[in-house]
Amino acid sequence: MFKTILGRFLKRGGTHPAAPAPDPGLYRLVWSLALFASGPEGEPFVMLSQALGAERLAFRCFRPVAVGQRYRLDAELSPEGQLQLHGVVRSVFKSGSSYQGELLLELDPATRQRLLEILASRSEKTA
Repeated sequence: MFKTILGRFLKRGGTHPAAPAPDPGLYRLVWSLALFASGPEGEPFVMLSQALGAERLAFRCFRPVAVGQRYRLDAELSPEGQLQLHGVVRSVFKSGSSYQGELLLELDPATRQRLLEILASRSEKTA
């Protein structure tokens, strides 16, 4: 059901014109992350580990979420340790008792570099 709704969202042009060009390597890394986030008041907010693009993630949660709301994402990477990311809700819609939408990651140059280093080290291990 979620994939069907997400597919319809993407067909309606669910891309962000201001988003940077997708980085295929970063896309693979973000896809593999299981992210847990906390909001402005520390409420639990569970991210799905499904990526829409290099710096966009699909999410689903059971608490009201507003477009423009910022979240801190604490990603537990094994064996690299914890990485803190930040994102802002770009779109949201209510589906039954849950809220689903798209979160745009806000990557500063240092965080982007760290993600790419992690990806490179993982690529070396699998090669």
